[in-house]
Amino acid sequence: MNTVRVTFLLVFVLAVSLGQADKDENRMEMQEKTEKTEDFLLQKLEELEAKLLEEDSEESRNSRQKRCIGEGVPCDENDPHCCSGLECRKPPLHGIWYKSYYCYKK
Repeated sequence: MNTVRVTFLLVFVLAVSLGQADKDENRMEMQEKTEKTEDFLLQKLEELEAKLLEEDSEESRNSRQKRCIGEGVPCDENDPHCCSGLECRKPPLHGIWYKSYYCYKK
């Protein structure tokens, strides 16, 4: 009877210790998988960011600043493109001008 108890106790202790080791192994495996997944997602995000930044630089390289209209040049009242320091307004002698609005100094 005593040997049965000792044997049962020994089997119980071994089962608990091996079970704990399995839990630790499973936890480590899950942590490794999570780290790999995080690294993979980070790599994909960096690739997407690089593509987006590349597209932005191409757009800015290909786009050109709109030209402005100089002083004394006809302009559109609704959409003036006068250079800085100028404004689109009616000329003082509007009867002799072809267009009704021109760029003048402010």
